[in-house]
Amino acid sequence: MAPPGRKASNAGEYIAEGLKSLGQGLAQAGQTIQQDKDKRLKIQSDDEVLAMNIRLSELQSKYKTSWAETIAKADPNDSELSSRFLKSFDEESGMLGDDLSTEAGKNYYRQNLSNIRSNFQETTAAGQAHLASVATKQNYIQSLNMSSAGLISDPTSFGSVKALHDSAIDHLILSGKIPSDKAQELRVSGDAELAQSYVRGWIKNSPQQAKAILDSGQV
Repeated sequence: MAPPGRKASNAGEYIAEGLKSLGQGLAQAGQTIQQDKDKRLKIQSDDEVLAMNIRLSELQSKYKTSWAETIAKADPNDSELSSRFLKSFDEESGMLGDDLSTEAGKNYYRQNLSNIRSNFQETTAAGQAHLASVATKQNYIQSLNMSSAGLISDPTSFGSVKALHDSAIDHLILSGKIPSDKAQELRVSGDAELAQSYVRGWIKNSPQQAKAILDSGQV
């Protein structure tokens, strides 16, 4: 007959082994549960990334078309066109990620939206600059036409009109609205048009004076 202490020892070993087995079983079950959870999260993340890819592609296509149509019919003097367009883009794009629940989906949304917006920011800035250039040229031509019409009515104002024209060209250069080489082209063509209007004004008001001016080579 085994000593009582021996039986107690064996019982303790059985209990310990049982607890160890139970612990291993629970750990394995927990691992399986975590693996299933990770697998479901991976599937959900992939689904969100795929869905967001489609949403962002559609958004980019929509606003690319919208900008092309907007810039084509825009008023050249509209200096807020680009900022209004980007504001509209931000308002719509900012809601695309409201229903995302995975970090992978949220990260994909943030990174790709940032890239798309940066691209639109560059595109709209270039378009706004082009509009400003067109507006500058249109405003210049309008001013030149008014000055020319004024000279035909009053050719004696040629000196002041010429000085005003030179000042306007200088301002365009200093403000950076047109490069100096383009400004020089405008200066030359503008001076020529003013000179023609000057002569036409004298022809209209005093043909003899007009002949004298032409003979003297003043213009």
